[in-house]
Amino acid sequence: MQPPVIGILIYPGDPFWIQTYEAIQRANEKVGAEFKVFNFAENFKAVRSYDPYAVAEEILAHRLDAFISTILPQATTQTLLNAGLPIIQLGETTLRHPLLVTPIGLREAANLAGEFIGKQLNGKGRVLFIGAFMEDPLEEDRGESRLEGFSIAMKQFPEIQFEVIGAYWSYAPACEALREAFQHVRGPVDAIFGASDWVALAARDVGHEMGIFAPHTLLVGLNGDPLALEAIANGTMTATVETCAEDFGTRALLIARDAASGKPFPPHIFHTIRLITAENVAATATRKLIAIAGLPNRLVGFNRENEVFRFHHLETSARIIQKIGAILDQDQLVSTIADLIRESYGFNDVQVYLLRQDTQSLQPLIGSEAHISLEHSGLPGEALRRNEAILIPDFSFSQRYQADPSHPWIRSRVLLPIHIAQEAIGVLDLRRDQPTPSLIQQQQGLQLLADMLGIAIQNARLYQEARNAQNTAERANQLKTRLLANVGHEMRTPLNVILGYAQSALTRHKRSGHHDEELERDLQTISQSGEHLLRMINDLLDLSRAEIGALNMYFEWIDPRPIILEAFETFARSDEHHPSIRWRVEVPERLPIVQVDSARLKQILLNLLSNARKFTHAGEIVLSAQIEPPFLRISVADTGEGISLEQQERLFEPFSASMGKRRPSGIGLGLSITRHLIALHGGTMTLESQPGKGSTFYIYLPLPGLSGKASQHHEKQNHLPPAMFILSTRGEISPTIREICANQNFVPAFIRSPKDLEV
Repeated sequence: MQPPVIGILIYPGDPFWIQTYEAIQRANEKVGAEFKVFNFAENFKAVRSYDPYAVAEEILAHRLDAFISTILPQATTQTLLNAGLPIIQLGETTLRHPLLVTPIGLREAANLAGEFIGKQLNGKGRVLFIGAFMEDPLEEDRGESRLEGFSIAMKQFPEIQFEVIGAYWSYAPACEALREAFQHVRGPVDAIFGASDWVALAARDVGHEMGIFAPHTLLVGLNGDPLALEAIANGTMTATVETCAEDFGTRALLIARDAASGKPFPPHIFHTIRLITAENVAATATRKLIAIAGLPNRLVGFNRENEVFRFHHLETSARIIQKIGAILDQDQLVSTIADLIRESYGFNDVQVYLLRQDTQSLQPLIGSEAHISLEHSGLPGEALRRNEAILIPDFSFSQRYQADPSHPWIRSRVLLPIHIAQEAIGVLDLRRDQPTPSLIQQQQGLQLLADMLGIAIQNARLYQEARNAQNTAERANQLKTRLLANVGHEMRTPLNVILGYAQSALTRHKRSGHHDEELERDLQTISQSGEHLLRMINDLLDLSRAEIGALNMYFEWIDPRPIILEAFETFARSDEHHPSIRWRVEVPERLPIVQVDSARLKQILLNLLSNARKFTHAGEIVLSAQIEPPFLRISVADTGEGISLEQQERLFEPFSASMGKRRPSGIGLGLSITRHLIALHGGTMTLESQPGKGSTFYIYLPLPGLSGKASQHHEKQNHLPPAMFILSTRGEISPTIREICANQNFVPAFIRSPKDLEV
């Protein structure tokens, strides 16, 4: 014969219930029932956050024969009773049912305490009754039966002034409530009765603080908790009425055994009550200590088992989240998470629905299901509208939901709203062909998984939108580049013809001997304007080639000094008729060879010099070069208008031609192309500028071997020079430079004068 299966739901927040739980466990050593211990939450208030019908259905899914509970929401209790489950209710309740066993005896315990206080005071004095009248109004056990029994006792002592104060069952909330209540109590009182030992101890401690509790004040509690026994032993508490937890727990189990076996059982479970004072506290404490000797180990095991269960499911959810976090394809994401949920949680079928606001429908993301109207979507639509999880541990015991006729194989189902920023955007639908009794304990991990799925889906959507936008932009950019290249080529041909005819006409005019200044000026204007237009076209072509990586570069090892001087002379000679600007070049007699495209290097320098000339009206323009290992640094400095920080942020963007106060003479491509060309040389460009004081552009070109990397440009065409020259005035080489030389097989040599370069 199979042993009866008895469910136990006792919240470990009160010592009395902990002792009762231990008594049930000890009594079961003789009964031999199979226990299913529930621990939905740490306290009764927490369990109220769950759907009471979902709690009932999960309890029923375990197919219990009887159920022992401290107290449950009345809707949960009624659902269990209606399903035919006998319940031994350990906490007081007004609910009555043939299958419900309720406790009696607390009224008698309070009556005994009242008679004791009245006799100790000789029928005179001032007494406070403190009950848990500030608890949740939905909680039935608020101490009314204890107040009724105490009031009956007080009627025997008409000269006792009797006051009632509300508090809470737990110590800390009771202290907080009593600090406020005692502000309205004048002077010390003669006796205090707490509807539980914890309430009495709270009244004692707060009463001391606020002058309500005096040395002569009697303090009496109810339950016989260990802390109350200690207080009686040390003289800080007068008495307690013990409701013997050992007897109570044993009776509860025996009644549950009879109910589970189909035997008759009584409608009530009685409390055994004893008055505990200083005279008998030692014997009572010894008996209680023996009764709870095995409690610590049992509680540790119980709590550890519960925490391991929770941790396992949270860890499973975290592992799934980690695996899906890097997936940015929505179809792959949904397919992967469905497989992981099936594997990790044992669900047979997984579906993800997304809400389509435009059509008010649910879009399935797995399989070939059609869109479902939100109005006719059933449970997924209900979970979305309520924005809360729907847990169905077993359709066989559900009084709220009917099994889906189109899927008769489904025995349990979980529907979780998928959130983004607390807004429900869809539903995660999990189905299984077997009952799933522990859904409430899994709910936290599954909801976390659903919400992370929402974030992952949102990321996948944004990524796809960004990819589409990028592809569109790239296609547009390629179209623009091809357009610029084609238009540029088409414009250069007639422009070259115009320039050719203008130069030819100017030459013939000079040879003819007829000196017509106006005609000569017009021909020069045509030629200069054509050259300006040709430079802009060349800039456009260079930019378009650079953006698609088609800008041809021809690198060679050369001495950069002649190119630097040539670029300088091009501007300095043409600007001789502007005496307000002084041109200056500062270049050493010898420079190390570098690997560059000579034409492009000259273009870089001309662009920077042109830019300096454009925005300098007076002062000087200086072109300089010097060695700053591991770079050759070339700079162009001017005393022009300068560039503001705001303008510097967009200075190197194409078509950014509004640096100065004057109307720009170009289209803003020079600096953008210059930056591209320097980057293709493996170099960098920096800027120092201050409005009204001028600007300095710095070009850093890598010297051979000093960058620590082999040249990236046409390595097969040339070999690096066998020696590296270190400019030094002290005849010293730093350890860093020596290490670079050793790694690159270079021979360092000192250069103290230009003659050393001839060696």
